[in-house]
Amino acid sequence: MECESMSSDVVQKPIPFTISQNNQQNSRDTLFFWYYNWPHIQELKPNRGPESGGTVIKLKGSNFYPFKEEMNENNENQCDGYFCNNVNDTFCGFTELKVRVPAVVTNSTRATCVAPPSYYWRETRVEITLNGVEYTEDEEIFYYYKPPFLFDVVPQEGPLKGGNSIILTGSGFEDTGDIKCDFGGTQTKGIFRSASQIECIVPKYHTPGFVDLRISLKDNLWSSAIPYLYYEAPEIDSIGPICGPDTGYTQIEVHGKNFVDLGHNKAMCVFNQTIFTNATIMENDLIMCDSPPF
Repeated sequence: MECESMSSDVVQKPIPFTISQNNQQNSRDTLFFWYYNWPHIQELKPNRGPESGGTVIKLKGSNFYPFKEEMNENNENQCDGYFCNNVNDTFCGFTELKVRVPAVVTNSTRATCVAPPSYYWRETRVEITLNGVEYTEDEEIFYYYKPPFLFDVVPQEGPLKGGNSIILTGSGFEDTGDIKCDFGGTQTKGIFRSASQIECIVPKYHTPGFVDLRISLKDNLWSSAIPYLYYEAPEIDSIGPICGPDTGYTQIEVHGKNFVDLGHNKAMCVFNQTIFTNATIMENDLIMCDSPPF
């Protein structure tokens, strides 16, 4: 059986609901129907994201949260003592995609949902429903873009003070004149080198560790992220022995701090600022290396 609700001036109150098959006697079931004020969407933020989806969209509007939520002893949502949980019926609808995703309502003016992927449609209307059936008709538009793709960065690490140059390798790069590199929220200007390479000067950072590295070619349309490692600059306190024969291969102990093992053939001892020999990090305060022939 299906029936259509009539309009009502009473909202956010339980309305007794029954059925009649002869227009005289009604069923005796204790069921209730709830009316709510029609929701409206005023803004999507952000209103664009990559075609792969995953963008968390914040909806700004009104009447998203029609029922006052109270928890009973069974941890169920109650409204004036009656069960009225519509959480599982609240969705964002992406009209052109014919897809809906769960919406999380924060309060009467805020809700969030995650954009699904779209490799065909470049834009779509976004609406919200509080009952899983009837959607708003505010026609706020969400735009999809094809982001540049990153798959490598060389080098993959650098000191907290920044200033070093890195080369990002990927695809879909173009010289827009507005290339930006983002290191964990700190942005610098990017330099176009080719359709597959962009150069960035690393900015200084406050805390050692990995950050998300992204690029934007225009209008803050960001790529997916790859990791970049900041480390504290190493400091040398002493070396021993301090001399050796010119035939080289004297084993030298280097004492200091902030020695980090960054991988095979990364650590080097540098002689006369021009000769590099492989070093082995034994501890964060000890490095071993051999002197070169001189």
